[in-house]
Amino acid sequence: MALATSLIPYRATHEDVPGYSRLQRVFESPRSRVFTAIRNSDQKKVILKILAEDFLERSEIARYKNQFTILSENKLACAPAVLAYDKHLSAPMLVFEDVGGISLAQLIAMSPLTLLEGLDVAQKIAKALVEIHSKNIIHKDINPSNILYNRDNGEVRLIDFGISTCLLREQAETQVQGITEGSLPYMSPEQTGRMNRYVDYRSDFYSFGVTLFELFTGRLPFESEDGLRLIHYHIAKRPPPPRNFNPQIPEILSDLILRLLAKNAEDRYQSAWGIMQDLQKIFRALRDGQKIEKFPLGLQDIPDRFHIPEKLYGRQKESSALIKVLNRCREGGRELCFVSGYSGVGKTSLIRELQKPITSIGGHFISGKFDAFRRSIPYSAFVDAFRELIRQLLGENEQVLADWKDKLLTALGPNGQIMIEVIPEVEHIIGPQPAYQQIGPTESDNRFKLVFRNFVDVFCDVQHPLIIHLDDLQWIDSASMALIEMLLSDKRIRHLLFIGSYRDNELSEHHPLLLFIEELKAAEIKLEQLKLQSLELSEITQLIVDAMHSTPEKVQSLAQLVMEKTAGNPFFTDEFLRNLYSQQLLYFNPDKGSWDWNLDRIRAANMTDNVIELMGERIKRLRPETCHIVQMASCIGLNFDLMTLASVAGKSVKETSDALREAITQGLVIPIGDAYRLVELDIPLDGREISVEYRFSHDRIQ
Repeated sequence: MALATSLIPYRATHEDVPGYSRLQRVFESPRSRVFTAIRNSDQKKVILKILAEDFLERSEIARYKNQFTILSENKLACAPAVLAYDKHLSAPMLVFEDVGGISLAQLIAMSPLTLLEGLDVAQKIAKALVEIHSKNIIHKDINPSNILYNRDNGEVRLIDFGISTCLLREQAETQVQGITEGSLPYMSPEQTGRMNRYVDYRSDFYSFGVTLFELFTGRLPFESEDGLRLIHYHIAKRPPPPRNFNPQIPEILSDLILRLLAKNAEDRYQSAWGIMQDLQKIFRALRDGQKIEKFPLGLQDIPDRFHIPEKLYGRQKESSALIKVLNRCREGGRELCFVSGYSGVGKTSLIRELQKPITSIGGHFISGKFDAFRRSIPYSAFVDAFRELIRQLLGENEQVLADWKDKLLTALGPNGQIMIEVIPEVEHIIGPQPAYQQIGPTESDNRFKLVFRNFVDVFCDVQHPLIIHLDDLQWIDSASMALIEMLLSDKRIRHLLFIGSYRDNELSEHHPLLLFIEELKAAEIKLEQLKLQSLELSEITQLIVDAMHSTPEKVQSLAQLVMEKTAGNPFFTDEFLRNLYSQQLLYFNPDKGSWDWNLDRIRAANMTDNVIELMGERIKRLRPETCHIVQMASCIGLNFDLMTLASVAGKSVKETSDALREAITQGLVIPIGDAYRLVELDIPLDGREISVEYRFSHDRIQ
């Protein structure tokens, strides 16, 4: 919605908009057209943003409705006021107040800003982030095109809240294609969907860091025409210091930008307030002609919202072991690794930390989960995992999809329909296939294994190693065990890694899984076994230090109490701390500017050390209709889709979505991707085309 300095009168009569006059086109892209205009009813200067007819898709309409909803419900000083959501012909149209100015992207392209002016703009952007984050809005698309700057009055405004959210966190879908052009260079690592991280307000800080890098150097920290390579850079490549490209940048400003560009959200600034304070300090020194000295960054960077770090604690040894296994897979090995431990000890978190190095080598990471209620269904976790892989591939461009089609058709031969019956999404790549020959049960089983072996081999090569995580092996079926053994015994398959995780405390001495592991050892199939233990007191202490932004000395007594209550189980620890916060036994003290607690009050509260009771109390505090819908969802699985849940609950899709909202707000359920907004914004859905998916934040909650 950026405004150009030279306005081009728009005279095409078919673009006349009833109720508005003196239209002048100021911006046009394949997706939208933007005009300045006069509203006839009161002669007010306005901006009209109209969606292009070629993009009348649900997701695009949702962006317009979402932007209108957020801006109309939150009166933001840092954004142009939205005046109306309307339609022009069949296309959505947003009406904004005209605040003047041009986009920062246009300004950078026309002429570089001076260092002083750039710092002035930077600290005003930070101030805008303070405002939107105080309203619990995550912008999710901060970049120079979405920042208006009016040089006449010095005002800075944020625009384009189309993909913004008011949830505390989301889980991003894996991104390949379909990313809005111009957004990927500014996208945070967690927003790519290829990190073991949720997307929260700190994602905006990374995008802000890229914006500042470009503002002060005239270039991006990472540049590539290839989307996957750019994603890899965001996830794994260290950005160069901005001073390398512009020696006039003060060293402290260069350090500040690099801090914003940290790969892990925990290593960035933790509050927009802290960023603003540091930028203002640099700006004042430059404005007043003082020497810009280095100073400790983030002295006022104390977040006033409770957040438990997502990084791993006490798992360095196990992480190193997994990296070694991954490296052997990359070099051509067929590898198998078992990760065991008590529920909540962090098995899945440890394994998903591999996503970053897997992405850096171009590998595919997929996962499936065995279920106690699906033990009679063979290969269920395999099917879930490969459906995920096929969905990833369907996001590729046409040429890449054509290459995969050729490989799959060659590998499957006349048996393509067999794979389609198991994984229906395969048909979207290879097209309809002829019926296969009917044979006896034993021959049919052998044929399926051969076809599946050929199918798996397609995805195992030196450029794209395949890593399959199968969770909850304590419920694995015998057919899946046989399939794993067959694939690992086949010397023709290379670059394949199986990682299996299970709760060893739920296995009896003669459990089929333990017997299977012994059989693999007897067959001389090489495997690694990692057993995760609970955290030590020192590790619990560090977790609380990071969450409270405090010191080990100050949190020592609290850490000992948490250790007594949770026995060092990471998930139990998270739940216990969240419960303390929800009962205001942990709180932000504005007078001290820090987090505080009262151990006597915590002990007097006599909180249970049973995590099931803790979670039960959280769920009981939900509204009855929310509690009921969450119970229904738990019967479907860890992941569930809205259409199925609505059908099971006997409610409309909108009623079901509304009932889930409180569970999402409380962090019990996490939406996957942005499709959930379609329902919240009353956009009609076709369940055959769009799946609105959610997941429980942990299987113990399920």
